[in-house]
Amino acid sequence: TAQVLVPWGTPLDDSAPEWSEDLTMTPQAQAASVGMHHDGMHPFALDESTASERFLLVMNNEYIDENALWAPQGGPTNMTEGKRPADEVRTEINAHGVTVVEVKKDADGRWSHVKGSAHNRRYTSATPMHLSGPVAGSDYVKTRYSPGGTQARGTNNNCAHGYTPWGTYLTCEENWPAYFVKNEGRTLDDDRLGIASGRGRYGW
Repeated sequence: TAQVLVPWGTPLDDSAPEWSEDLTMTPQAQAASVGMHHDGMHPFALDESTASERFLLVMNNEYIDENALWAPQGGPTNMTEGKRPADEVRTEINAHGVTVVEVKKDADGRWSHVKGSAHNRRYTSATPMHLSGPVAGSDYVKTRYSPGGTQARGTNNNCAHGYTPWGTYLTCEENWPAYFVKNEGRTLDDDRLGIASGRGRYGW
């Protein structure tokens, strides 16, 4: 038998409301709920002796369906032209990224998520990230956001994943250029990568 487990909008703790078809998401609610469009994922055992009954599910939330996200209000605002409302943009940003959620199997064999688990968390397209290893501080990662090259902001369009021999999760981004806009000072690389001018994929 198949079972739906942790779909988009599943609340990770009590700060987020239970999902319903008429729920209008907010930035705060989405930041505390499972993101949209699951992709790569991996289970991490909390205890090897109970690994088949309780574990952390880490999964990518690759992109959004704006019509589904904003269905209660009849669709997104100013999707093709005009300025998008800040709260809609922040909600969409928080629907991207990676979700970590503890799941367990009940006595009757049904699976459920552990709401309020200390392990539950979201990494969104706005989450501050600390850089470490050889890349930290290198010219490749020095930006206006982090002139010293020690931080990045967010993760986006997370598609494939990997599991390292030392037990960590790799999340891999794709199609990210469509989210950015560059109208001035364009280079051949901007065109090669497909960075838009005028308006990006979601009008952020």
